[in-house]
This record gives sequence, C-alpha cells and structure tokens, in this order.
Amino acid sequence: ILPLICVLAGHAMTRLASTMNEATNNDGGDDGDYNPPLKSLIRIKGIFTSPRLLLGVTILLNYPHLFYLGLIHQRGPIAVNRFLTSAIGENVLQANQNSNSGRPQDYSIHYLMDCHSAPLFSHLHIPNVRVNAWYLDCSPDCRSNPAIVCESDAFSSDPLGFTRSAYGVSHDGDCSEEDTIRDPPSFLVVMQDDAADVDNVLTGSLGMSRVASVRHTVKSLSWHRPAHHDVSSSSGHCQSNERCHDVVTLFSLVDIHFDHMDVFFKSRS
Repeated sequence: ILPLICVLAGHAMTRLASTMNEATNNDGGDDGDYNPPLKSLIRIKGIFTSPRLLLGVTILLNYPHLFYLGLIHQRGPIAVNRFLTSAIGENVLQANQNSNSGRPQDYSIHYLMDCHSAPLFSHLHIPNVRVNAWYLDCSPDCRSNPAIVCESDAFSSDPLGFTRSAYGVSHDGDCSEEDTIRDPPSFLVVMQDDAADVDNVLTGSLGMSRVASVRHTVKSLSWHRPAHHDVSSSSGHCQSNERCHDVVTLFSLVDIHFDHMDVFFKSRS
C-alpha cells in the first residue's frame, strides 16, 4: 500500500507546485503588489488558502513521523550492534595491553531472536577481531519444507526448551559434553520478554551475565502512574543488574513503555 500512497501524495504535491507556479506567473500588476487570483488558491471546507501555506504545513507535519521512525521505532538492532562493537573493542584493547601479542582475537555472537531482527557482519567490523555470528534459521529451504520446523519458529514457541536444546543443557541445569550442540558464545542477544524465560539457563548453566539492556521500540501506552520510573541511562542502555522497566512519561498524562534487547556476556577467564 505504501508505494501507492507515495504515488498519490506525489501527484497531489505536483498539483500544488503547478498552482504555485501559475500564481507566480500571474502576479497581477507592475506595482510589485502580489494579488493571487482565485484559481491560485485552494478551497478547504469553504476557506481559501495559499498552496505555499498548505505545502509548508504538510512538510512540517511529517517531522514528528521522521523523528519517531528515525530515532525511536525499532532502533534496537543498530544500537545493540554498536554496543557490541564498543564492548568487544574495549576487551580487545585491554587484552592487547596485558599480553602485548597483537594477534587477532575470536568473538562469537548469538542472536536468539526472530529472523532478520538485527544486521550482522555489515555492522560488526572490528579491527583485529574475527566475529562469528549465529542467528536463528528462517531460510526459504526451511520455510518451504513442512516437515522442518525453523529455528526461529521453534524458539518463538518455546524459548526455554530451544535454549536448553541448543546449548545441551539438561533439565537439572547441568551441561553434558556429548549432548552440547553449541558452545556458549562471547555475547548473546535476546528480546527482553524472552530473556525472562531463559535467564536462569544463561546465567546459571552457561555462566553468562547480563551486561546491558538496549532500548528497542515502543511496546505499549498507558495512562500515567506515578509509581513508574525510567531506570535507563540517557543512552538507552540499562546498566543495572535488575531488569529494566523503561517508561517515559509524556506531559504527566501518558506512560510510554519501551521494549528492550538484553545482552549477555560470558567472561573468558
């Protein structure tokens, strides 16, 4: 639908531009006074208005949408990869200062989220680092075969069961070498709601720790309740050990609840 809307909007903007050109060409006198002819005005609910004014108002009305879509809506994928590159870069710098080896280091990143939830190697270029990224499979091969359950679908239906199976964690919390499918990664990214389900496996059985919670997008709206507090930092990264409940109050009337992407880290020591 969006391309069709763009075509219709473009057609209307072209008509506005043509009306303004016509008004400019018919400025109506040698004394320099501009008296726009009636046909150069647009009638809206019985009121004649200038096309320039209407065009300006239309452009200004697009700025709130531009601000929301560019800075707030689903900003998490880019923000979380920026956090990862920064964290890995700091770890590499510290390791090189301690060892003075300068050799390339390997880091692994697992994204336990729906397919195409985050960009991969295009946003993970880090000097002197080899990044191995894994994301849940939702390829056409798996989608076209009804006998195969895609990894993304399996995780969505049972986050805890999939995580235990993927990392070879038994129900009693122990890891079995022969059953382990994947080694725990250096960093793991998961949506906040799913993190609540798999937190015990990641922090207990796999020995990982939650290091950040990156603001992703608007989750819901509600009437303001004074008990809510925004515990995130100004950068959108919650650094506390407690899980973030990120709420921004608008005009003391509406609470905007944000969803987050949680980042887990496994120390090499």
